Amino acid sequence: METKRAVGYVRLSNLTEVTTSPERQREQIRAYCEARGWDLVDIVEDLGESGSRVGKGLERPGLQRIRNDWTRYDVIVSAKLDRLARNVRDFTSLAEEARDNGCDLAVVSEGLDLSTPTGRFVATILAAFAEMEADQIKERILAMRTDVRTNHMGRFMGGMVPYGYRPAPRAAGGSTLVVDEAEAALIQEAARRALAGETLYSITNDWNARGLTSKHAKPWIATTLHGVLTGYPVIGAQSHKGEPLRDGNGVVVEVYPAILDRSTWGQLRAILERQKATTRRRKPALMLAGLAVCGGCGTRLYSRTRPGGKPPLYECNGRRQGNGCRVGTITAHNLDAEVERQVLGRFSDHVVLRRVQEQNDHTDELAEVEEAIRQTTRQLAEDDADEQQTLARLGELKGRRARLRATPETTEVLRWLAYGDTYWAEADMGTRRELLQELLEGVKVTGSNTRGGGFDPSRVSLDWSETGWWMAGQEVTGSQPWLVLGGMPQGACEVRMPDWMDDPAERDRRWRDTPMGRL
Repeated sequence: METKRAVGYVRLSNLTEVTTSPERQREQIRAYCEARGWDLVDIVEDLGESGSRVGKGLERPGLQRIRNDWTRYDVIVSAKLDRLARNVRDFTSLAEEARDNGCDLAVVSEGLDLSTPTGRFVATILAAFAEMEADQIKERILAMRTDVRTNHMGRFMGGMVPYGYRPAPRAAGGSTLVVDEAEAALIQEAARRALAGETLYSITNDWNARGLTSKHAKPWIATTLHGVLTGYPVIGAQSHKGEPLRDGNGVVVEVYPAILDRSTWGQLRAILERQKATTRRRKPALMLAGLAVCGGCGTRLYSRTRPGGKPPLYECNGRRQGNGCRVGTITAHNLDAEVERQVLGRFSDHVVLRRVQEQNDHTDELAEVEEAIRQTTRQLAEDDADEQQTLARLGELKGRRARLRATPETTEVLRWLAYGDTYWAEADMGTRRELLQELLEGVKVTGSNTRGGGFDPSRVSLDWSETGWWMAGQEVTGSQPWLVLGGMPQGACEVRMPDWMDDPAERDRRWRDTPMGRL
């Protein structure tokens, strides 16, 4: 007697189901085949695939693989009958197709062998019960969604309170969330700084230095701040099982007072997606490591630490390689300080702006409309879908998407960052290095002309970049020259002013703190 060739079939609608987890299904299938002496040649899986769509429930990638190659198998083994199909129509269709191709069906939990008339009869009855159970599940889900939207909209259901909010009594009973002004101010501060180009690593370092803590009263890390700024709570959305509540068109509903408007939130998500916050960061190099060059042989200077607490040096790489260069070394803090003096001497009184591509307001709205279209399309496949109403809503959403796509996604703007000396003072090591790379072609260090070992500033010369960042004579406000990071715009460009420019007292204070204001 030939050994039967079995193929195991595993299906799971979503990975939160416990009683029929994929691993448990696999174990049941293996044990069943081993007990009957069958050769289990493969286990095919459909994870995240529903079995409830009448007429379309068999259109699953894994099951389709089996149906496309019946000759490889003699029997399909499933842990439960409802893993194969959740309604009578799909079950009988699969059973007939398998039988026509010389393949049997076997179900572990019910102990059914569908090669016999009795087995097929019992399986048909069980499939009817599975179909009824699927209908009941669907009804419970619809009832739950209706209950949440009608009776619990705005009600805080418990759990961790999102950063930026605090619980408060709700008029209709229970509690809701209101804005925590102190925490919301920090979220808005972080958003402004991140949009201006500052890293989350730099922001969290500053907050920790100021003694600020997260919701858990722990020091801030970049990944925690990333989650706060990009999460749905900051736009006032209420989530259920990790997904925000949406209106009939699939657009996220604002339930609580928003801390960030959706335009700002959309820009943040786009920027931070590129930055990818990380909790680990390599210790920064010295400010000019790899940027300064030797005036004697043209090779780059690299940092060298020294034992015994002695200050680090910049050293000519050519000399280390034995090319006979006489420039030698220079103390790191002396070179850094001299470069800082020359840079600030040239642009400390300038207004620093950054050229950025700013997302227009419709960008985030377009993403929501796309999600609404996907959800509405899925609703068409549901048994109880009102096709006429759903198609009408789908047409409206597609028209809205077309209008949004017809407008530009981004606008080039100049974002005001700070006055030059303030920008430098508040910048971390990485930001200072990026600034120097943009302003300078290089830092040249020559041999010393003095005796006695003292620092000689004449050894240091800066080769300024000619890319057009220096805009003396152009005005942003008053008679101040400006410095643009990221390259000059191609044409007319709007300047985005900071919030404090609208406050006369704060504007005057900041102006007095600049070199020009102190003159």
